[in-house]
Amino acid sequence: MPMLQSCDASAFYTGKTILAPMVRAGRTPLRLLALEYGADLVYTEEIVDQRLLNSRRIVNDVLHTVDYVIEEDVVLRVATERERNKYVLQVMPWPTGGKPYESICDERRIRRWIYAVAFGAAVQYFR
Repeated sequence: MPMLQSCDASAFYTGKTILAPMVRAGRTPLRLLALEYGADLVYTEEIVDQRLLNSRRIVNDVLHTVDYVIEEDVVLRVATERERNKYVLQVMPWPTGGKPYESICDERRIRRWIYAVAFGAAVQYFR
């Protein structure tokens, strides 16, 4: 498993076409559409760290995705083969004692699909 590294933002973004939408716009259909139209990287919507860490991982054979759910609510849906190493997970720490970003990055169940994790302006990547 690759180690978590900090990256120089200019090197990370140079020469790439990126979809980085505002809140509640980075769901799976928009990310897949952006990739279809040539995006190199796509960002997820911002996800509160506690929701992601408390979610259950479910393989969705109908949609060919991996879903992270709490009860009936889908916290994150990843089109694993189509998005592999092309999406950046945006995580927002819970204001009252959220887990540090290393906790999210070390979640092996999430880490294997993503290219990078963004915490505000700080980008951490795995490649």
